[in-house]
Amino acid sequence: MTQWIFDNAPLRLGRGSLGTLSELPGRRFGLVIDRPALEASGAWARMQAILEEGEGSWEVLADICREPLLEDLAEPRQHALDFQPDWILALGGGSVLDSAKALWFFYEQPQATWQDAFRFFTIPQLGKRTRLAAVPTTSGTGSETTCVAVFIDEEGRKRLMMSRSLIPSQAILDPDLTDSMPAAVAAASGMDALTHALEAATCHIASPLVQWAGLRAAQECLRWLPASVKEEEGEGKRQARERMHYAANLAGMAINNSSAGLAHALDQVGSRFGLPHGLVCAILLPHTLAASGPHPVCLELAEGLGLKGRTPVAKCLRLAERVRGLVQEVGLPVSFREAGVPAEEFEWEIPRLVETALLSGSSQLVPRVLTEVETAALLRRTYSGEPLRIIGT
Repeated sequence: MTQWIFDNAPLRLGRGSLGTLSELPGRRFGLVIDRPALEASGAWARMQAILEEGEGSWEVLADICREPLLEDLAEPRQHALDFQPDWILALGGGSVLDSAKALWFFYEQPQATWQDAFRFFTIPQLGKRTRLAAVPTTSGTGSETTCVAVFIDEEGRKRLMMSRSLIPSQAILDPDLTDSMPAAVAAASGMDALTHALEAATCHIASPLVQWAGLRAAQECLRWLPASVKEEEGEGKRQARERMHYAANLAGMAINNSSAGLAHALDQVGSRFGLPHGLVCAILLPHTLAASGPHPVCLELAEGLGLKGRTPVAKCLRLAERVRGLVQEVGLPVSFREAGVPAEEFEWEIPRLVETALLSGSSQLVPRVLTEVETAALLRRTYSGEPLRIIGT
């Protein structure tokens, strides 16, 4: 009998749940934040008031305002050792949460190197010296519940930390923190969540619970992302933002217990050309869905959406087209050319992008594994934005 494990972080959720910070045991908080974004949303003042109400002391260990480079954590590592926090508190988007995971590791393993950090599933159990509380302010990465952290190395390549030990000690999902999120961020992060949901659910190693979670998260994203991005301020938008926040977390749970797919294997496009990860996912996902061919989860999703097709292949192609329509609806580009990537530079990078993608384990766990030639052809279609098609047709 096959058995699976379904890991995720302990959750506190609901509007106003940021206030539960005052209930965490311990009184010394080392903060990892994106301060400009928090100040603009009002969350910075709110967080300070909550910590002060709980008579806690705090210091900012790291202020992360971009996808994290390895060098960004050099000073925060020493700061954490000097301050000795009871909790590392991450409040921000995926880059903030990922940086906090690395800081947690280096605080508990002060002699460790980045080479140690990048050895998959070798990080020892964390939590002996401090704990990690993750509070997302965007709705996409699901980093508050996953075992992965992403960084950019000295050569501009994305590198992963991956270990069950990196799952945060506590996650807090407060949709109030997403109400002021810019529309463009909501759109890109929402497409990241949809990509997580579909890739996790269609992965070869997905358990029945992962498939259900991924399917449900995808349904929520398709329903609520347009309103989250386009709705005028009011109760309708607040509801959409709340539903997307929970959907992103559910998608994070799914991918944390499964694997990413081809869109994530190809996401080095983002670090090479300076594009946000969610935007890269938005451009790639319709093409990778079409290339994957029919999968029971995709067929169930397509049928639930009322998409017609005489064959399973045709239904899945309609689903890929529906996803591409969503990308357009929320105002994101549907091709790398439209995103401003120079044609000659993109063509030059294709061999390296293909090689990197096919070396990734996630590209080998998809419903249909692509060849080198097929992957290169798919990338060229993502650049031109030509109509979607099933590989081999």
